[in-house]
Amino acid sequence: MACDGVDLNADQRPERLHPIAAEFEATPDGLYLRWPRHHPEARLVGSPIGWSRLRGGDPDAFSPELYLDDDTVVFVSALCHDKLRMTLQQHRIPMITRRPVWSLLLDPFLDTDYEIVRERCESRLRECGFDDDEMRAIRARVAPYADRYVQLTWEWQDLGEADLIAGYLIDAPDLHAYGKFRRWADHIAARGEMSS
Repeated sequence: MACDGVDLNADQRPERLHPIAAEFEATPDGLYLRWPRHHPEARLVGSPIGWSRLRGGDPDAFSPELYLDDDTVVFVSALCHDKLRMTLQQHRIPMITRRPVWSLLLDPFLDTDYEIVRERCESRLRECGFDDDEMRAIRARVAPYADRYVQLTWEWQDLGEADLIAGYLIDAPDLHAYGKFRRWADHIAARGEMSS
């Protein structure tokens, strides 16, 4: 696949870069996750994830999410929605709902007129504690990754944290840089948590 003169091998295509576990298996030790081949998420998050590390989950998120004790977000395939809900209930893992902080922050990068939704998006972000300067700073930091992802995928409806991470991984950073960026993105996402 080539775009803007950049050749991407099969493991660098945006759909392969999403940090989404394709499947999981619940065992007495915790959740065993199956990651895309050679994905850095496998080394960063690991598998299994012990039950004591799981603080909650949201099977209804666009890409179902698990929340670890250090605010790490683990994305699971939407095809596992029902299985994830049942597993969380069986193991008494709390259901947690979060505002879509990254979707709101990334909305200006979509091929739509942001001015139409600006006040609604930024009002929701303010409810999560973001001020105008912080919103601008975050958007400036992620602009290269969001723009690159949109250029390669032609996404125009919604971007979320998993898409941002895929955009970041296009340039194949080292694991340390990836982990640092990932922790920063996860902490921002955690600010959208709503009490149950």
